[in-house]
Amino acid sequence: MKFLKEYPAYKDSGVEWLGEIPEQWEVKKLKWLFSAMGSGTTPSSSNESYYGEGLPWINTGDFNDDFINEIPKSVTEKALKDHSVLKIYPVGTLLVALYGATIGKLGILTKPCTINQACFAMGKPLGIDTKFVFYWFLGNRNNIIAMSYGGGQPNISGNTIRNLRLTVPPATEQQAIADFLDRRTGAIDKLIGKKERVIELLREKRTAIISHAVTKGLDPDAKMKDSRIDWLGEIPEHWEIKRLRHLIKGALANGLFKKKEYFGTGVKLVNVFDIYRDDFLVDIDSLERVDANEGEIKNYAVESGDIFFVRSSLKLEGIGKSVCIFDVAEPTVFECHVVRARPNTDQILPAFLINYLNSTITTSRLISLANMVTMTTLDQIKIKDIEVAVPPIVEQVAIAKYLKQEYFKTATLICKVTEAIEKLKEYRTALISAAVTGKIDVREV
Repeated sequence: MKFLKEYPAYKDSGVEWLGEIPEQWEVKKLKWLFSAMGSGTTPSSSNESYYGEGLPWINTGDFNDDFINEIPKSVTEKALKDHSVLKIYPVGTLLVALYGATIGKLGILTKPCTINQACFAMGKPLGIDTKFVFYWFLGNRNNIIAMSYGGGQPNISGNTIRNLRLTVPPATEQQAIADFLDRRTGAIDKLIGKKERVIELLREKRTAIISHAVTKGLDPDAKMKDSRIDWLGEIPEHWEIKRLRHLIKGALANGLFKKKEYFGTGVKLVNVFDIYRDDFLVDIDSLERVDANEGEIKNYAVESGDIFFVRSSLKLEGIGKSVCIFDVAEPTVFECHVVRARPNTDQILPAFLINYLNSTITTSRLISLANMVTMTTLDQIKIKDIEVAVPPIVEQVAIAKYLKQEYFKTATLICKVTEAIEKLKEYRTALISAAVTGKIDVREV
């Protein structure tokens, strides 16, 4: 932004967090800039006559800081008739989320719509460019959210939005600023998209490396043989095929069930949420705690090298995911949505097995074996019967070491690209804020 000049002269805006504004700009309350403002409601879901074909009905989950093109729900004429607060807002109306996880999110209507109570609408502008106001909200979102109240779920009142004081340039400048930001943010978003694609490709490459290493080995000249397992294909000639049941000590085990009031203190707990890890390793420091008695600690004890599976998941791709835990320094247990396997290290190393289990072909196999009704589940017997390609121990060590090195290479690159993305996002926000508050002059850009 150092290449963009400032305005020739400034004056005090009278609003502390806005600071000075260009001399020819004004400050006006939002309520004087739109003739159609307000919120909506959520008709009772138990009344089927309220939902179906009719007018699109928006909630804050539909917001994406852009034009709203996809609206999955509609309300009927009866809903409009029975709820006077349900009003129809025209195309071009700007919406802002008042509370919840989406607080401060924005959307612009591309068709006439009704809204729920968590949305605040600003339609039918009076001498103001709606796209300029859209960018104004984006650039000042943190300041607006700071005006919220409430604890766990912060709220912004509609009255607070109505009384916001906006920096208002002359009409031609509003359009110039909106056009400038359309171009610049579009270019930034395109660059962010390219960098996000780089991260996807890095992850795909790592996945391919894992699958090749745990099924073909590291020696490109190794003689191959048919594994006689359709989904596994060829493996090195000197490798063996064994079922998981023959590679673990004892049986698979489900974990400990505890009610919510027992959480917070006690021993560490491996939860289902701890399994979705890119490195396939439990982060011991992040584990929550649960109050367990001596018998429970003994029965559900976690040891270094244990592997944990997701046995039920709302999402199909989540089923069968697994992690391994090492360096267990204090009493630790695992919970009931998790299945534990304890590898027999005389036959297979946990560091090799966890990579094998998370390879593309193995996770695809586990998904194919899952039961899909209301929730995707995986029976213990199907986990135990999964076929494992087993190299000699010395090769397992080499493969595990190689994959660890590859993970750190990929993770380092992903970290650098992620940092670049975050800097671009910060620059995007700063650029928008500077433009809509007059800190930079974009009229001739």
